[in-house]
Amino acid sequence: MFAIQLDESTDVAGLSILLIFVRYIFETSIEEDLLLCTPLDTNTTGEEIFKVIDSYMNKHQVDWVKCIDICSDGAAAMVGKIKGTVTRIKNVAPKCHSSHCVLHRHALVSKKMPLELKQVLNEAVCIVNYIKSRPFQSRIFKKVCEEMGS
Repeated sequence: MFAIQLDESTDVAGLSILLIFVRYIFETSIEEDLLLCTPLDTNTTGEEIFKVIDSYMNKHQVDWVKCIDICSDGAAAMVGKIKGTVTRIKNVAPKCHSSHCVLHRHALVSKKMPLELKQVLNEAVCIVNYIKSRPFQSRIFKKVCEEMGS
């Protein structure tokens, strides 16, 4: 069994990139890895995105039936009821559920956040980025969190 999280975004140069993360059980733990990062050379429609994903899954002999959840943003290409990527995946993985990415909701909410709260959020993001960008700091922070039980 596995679950995937999809995101298509366009960078400042106009290049569309499809990112897919996969979560799966390995031995006794739940693992999460980057499954695919690929440019979308043509359209970014639900059909084209599905074709890219389906081609990758077929090439690597991944059985769609084992897909139990798809997480994506609310873009029409992803969640459109007829032509969306999620709908197309559910056609080949009928028992698959779908969910809206919590981080996208948080990003939408943060746009309307009062200035004082936005400053606190920005400071928290800077602190996390500082810790995560330095392996030694990251290991120490992880150890402190484990000791605190968080």
